[in-house]
Amino acid sequence: MSQARPLYKVSVADASPLVYVHHHGNGSIHITGPLAALLSILGDKVGFDSEVLFPSDGIHCGSQSPNGSWKGTVGMVARKEAHFSLGPCTVNTRWSDIIDYSVPIDTQSDNLLMRRAEPEHNLGDFLKPFASEVWTYILLSFFSVCVAMSFLSWAEGILTRKPSTRFISRAVIWALQAASQEGSEWLPELSGGRLLVAIWLFATLIFMTSYGGILTAMLTVPTFRIPIDSVKDMVGQTKIPWRLEVGSFMYQLFRDSENEIFQKVYRGSGAMTGGCWTNKDEIRNGDYVAVCIKVMALSAMAWDFGETGKCHMYLAKEAVYQMNLGVMIMQKNFVHRETFDDIILRLHEAGIFNKWLLDEISNVTQCLLPPGSDLGDAAPPALPLTSLHGPFTFLLGGLAIGCVVFAFEQLTELLFVSHKEPED
Repeated sequence: MSQARPLYKVSVADASPLVYVHHHGNGSIHITGPLAALLSILGDKVGFDSEVLFPSDGIHCGSQSPNGSWKGTVGMVARKEAHFSLGPCTVNTRWSDIIDYSVPIDTQSDNLLMRRAEPEHNLGDFLKPFASEVWTYILLSFFSVCVAMSFLSWAEGILTRKPSTRFISRAVIWALQAASQEGSEWLPELSGGRLLVAIWLFATLIFMTSYGGILTAMLTVPTFRIPIDSVKDMVGQTKIPWRLEVGSFMYQLFRDSENEIFQKVYRGSGAMTGGCWTNKDEIRNGDYVAVCIKVMALSAMAWDFGETGKCHMYLAKEAVYQMNLGVMIMQKNFVHRETFDDIILRLHEAGIFNKWLLDEISNVTQCLLPPGSDLGDAAPPALPLTSLHGPFTFLLGGLAIGCVVFAFEQLTELLFVSHKEPED
């Protein structure tokens, strides 16, 4: 008669892409993913059956509260409600007298996951080809040329005995026509004036050619501004909130840290129930920035790309925290710990874990490129109205001012005619 297989209780919460928890209407659950396959292999090799349990707080891994209570799947193991839990979880040596970790299989980082930056458009886009200092010098040059041409036009009228009272307006109109690469009916007759014309035409040719080329490039290649690429960037801005998973190891790390920036992260963070996979929709919508284990962030990005065919999430370049990951947490002195470690190491060295992981996030490569680079060789999209808000606003403003000036002139003329005394 064969000996009955022992039954071990396993605490599990969603930890995509390594384990997915599926809840059924009758209250039962089952798991899928790489760690589900690992549990099956361990059961076959060691000889045991398993009962999967979901933590009441829904927290993957978890941490110890200041009052000594435990949260998440780790808490179930610490309270001996489960024999072991499936990770991945950060190896925390401070808890080594209460729980045991399986052999680490990877060094991972916690990263910031957020909505991907989108092209920026505002009313001043048509001024961006030149810096403010360049525009200042161009305006000063225009003013100087107008003054110089007015003086030359006045002096030329005296020398040629053709004086004119319109030399200022004529100089200003000519300078504007030259700047816009438009021909002018009037040109100075003497060499001094024509030398100034040649210099101004050459300068405006450079100005306008440079402006047109840069503006074309800016409109056809969208500008992406990445507001957050590190923890320092995140706490230094107020536009986008951020959240930490309540009860997680990172939550405890930020809470207990003496680092000034980490303390700012903890004090300014909102509460997030569940991990990045559970809250992937809110992160994709741009509701907040989340601190995620990198592999879980990649899983959310892969899911988004698989659902929409586009990249809507961005992983910050700078890591928040480097750590060792263990795929299991066990009760202290668990009887099969060494056997579990041996099997896990064999699977890892054979490349099985890497294959399982790559199968889950194989389509995330495109989304790891910086915003804008993921467009590839696709043809530039048609320019949206927002790209030309500035010129249209400038045009409408000019038309409005012109109408007001015209109405004022007509009103002035009517008032002048009505008050003019009749001639004898």
